[in-house]
Amino acid sequence: MNKAQAIYEEIKKEYDDFYLLHFRLGELYFSEREIAKALDSFDKSKKFIEDDTKVHCQNKLNIILKIAYIYWLLGQEYIDCVLDTIKEADIFFDKHQIVLDIESYFVLVNNQVYYNLEKYEIEKGKGNN
Repeated sequence: MNKAQAIYEEIKKEYDDFYLLHFRLGELYFSEREIAKALDSFDKSKKFIEDDTKVHCQNKLNIILKIAYIYWLLGQEYIDCVLDTIKEADIFFDKHQIVLDIESYFVLVNNQVYYNLEKYEIEKGKGNN
């Protein structure tokens, strides 16, 4: 465990329900290739964040998109997880679009298109088209 992780783990003892703490831990775990711990931390971050403010909604959407990206980085066998997570982001955006920036919509749509093209390429490569 690196020094930053040790500090976050210490802080977690008192502030275990703080979304940003879990998000940063997820990033640290991912950089250390501790994928299961990273995804668990990102999921906790998503769970603890409030949906009641623009900043929180924007951060929650960013977290969901980050989770999709991490699944994508894990390889082709995770493409369905990627698409499920992008669908979750789309549903979240629809629910909170009144407070989210239009740029978020373009990022979301770009990701949807890209990941669906990835799935197409994967299936095409398997001879399933």
